[in-house]
Amino acid sequence: MADFKTILIVDDDEAVRDSLSIWLTDFGWTLKAVGSASEALDFDEPFGTYIIDLNLRDREGFSLVEELWSRFGSLPVIIMSGYLDNDLRNDALNRGVVAILKKPFHLEEINRILASVHEKKGRG
Repeated sequence: MADFKTILIVDDDEAVRDSLSIWLTDFGWTLKAVGSASEALDFDEPFGTYIIDLNLRDREGFSLVEELWSRFGSLPVIIMSGYLDNDLRNDALNRGVVAILKKPFHLEEINRILASVHEKKGRG
């Protein structure tokens, strides 16, 4: 069973990975960050929450989410994208992701979402 306080960040932009890693660690989260979908699939055990960029160089984000869910079950996923409209937001939420964020976003916003996921998992 995944420790829901552990997070895997998947983004091909190193600056995004680094800034999220620093801030989320400061907020008390345990995490790893990788730059591709293939690296994300290298892990044999699930993470408690995934933060995945929608447009990765090696794979589309929703495709990665589907594969992770097929492997590990429906774990919480937050999608982030620089290109976001209402149709994409609705599609993501209908697919079962916890949240979808438009880059750039406030780090406090992602921490609030993670805290909400953590609280729900703690009760569930």
